[in-house]
Amino acid sequence: MLTIEQPKHWLILLTILILLGFLIIWSIVGRIPTEAQGRSVSISSGGVFLVQSPSTGAITEILVQEGESVQKDMPLLKIANPKLESLITAIDATKFKIEKLEIEEALLSHALMINKSLFQKGLIAKMTIDNSKSALMQKQIQIEEAKSSLDNLFTDLELNSFTNDETFLEQRAILENPTQSVDFKEVEEALTTVLAPSDGTALEVLVNTGELVNAKQSILWMEYPPKPDKPALFIGTLPAESMGHLKEGLRVLIEPASVNPREYGAIIGKIEEIYPYPVSKQELMQSIGNTQIVEFLLAKGPAKTQITISPNLDPETPSGYEWTSGEGPPFEISSGTICKIRVIIDEQPPISYLIPIWRIKPK
Repeated sequence: MLTIEQPKHWLILLTILILLGFLIIWSIVGRIPTEAQGRSVSISSGGVFLVQSPSTGAITEILVQEGESVQKDMPLLKIANPKLESLITAIDATKFKIEKLEIEEALLSHALMINKSLFQKGLIAKMTIDNSKSALMQKQIQIEEAKSSLDNLFTDLELNSFTNDETFLEQRAILENPTQSVDFKEVEEALTTVLAPSDGTALEVLVNTGELVNAKQSILWMEYPPKPDKPALFIGTLPAESMGHLKEGLRVLIEPASVNPREYGAIIGKIEEIYPYPVSKQELMQSIGNTQIVEFLLAKGPAKTQITISPNLDPETPSGYEWTSGEGPPFEISSGTICKIRVIIDEQPPISYLIPIWRIKPK
């Protein structure tokens, strides 16, 4: 039988027993978190969209800066297309031809009317009437052909211009007006200017001055104005293998690339929506629109699932968000900011790693 005579031995034994007790309690009631790590980007609650080049040409001037607020129909870029000048010249020449043909038609119509009067008086033969009718009909056919050619020229002009439908129709009306003096350079200038299709903010200019662009090529990434009383959202991706552990309301930590997490911590948010299947590049492009951002979110590796994250708000912080450390950075987090995200998808008691029967099943 062990006999302990000195009190200090009792103290050591008691301390060990207490520590073992705490360790056993912690192994049962404590929790070891399992994190899923991914990437995200901040997006306006109104959504984002791409401005595309309507036709092929060369960028001659960029009129908007990244981060600049723009209004609908505000000039964004100018794109030169050498076909425009030749088409405008051809339209003017065809319009002049039609005017000339219509004058000739009026003269032939008047001559036919006179010949009919003379024929009724027996002064000319019927063949003269027939010749007058034939000449008038041929002239009318020439007019219709010229008008059809003019319509085709306007169709080509629209296909090769860069402005919106409303501005194009205004410029077409100017070119078609027979009495108005036309400044062809002003018309060409209007047709080479890309206008903002909506109010919003320019997030990223996707082209450079002098660059050749094709029809439907993306030239500007923009966001719509935010919805009233609704903050920005974060579109994120996580490994698809974590999909079974995800649920709406899970806490998310968001670390913007523009912020030092050691100094300011992370934005606190929660999962608002979970895409039920692994997301493809095409599907992400529909919601984000920026190829480089999409490639960042779908970084090389396993398949990804898409989540929408709603950040917690705090009107007392400069950014308007709740942070894990104090007030966060002294600036706002702009739309288009790329981020890292961490989601705690599971928590298990330490003892479950030794005795699996203690493992907590997800709800």
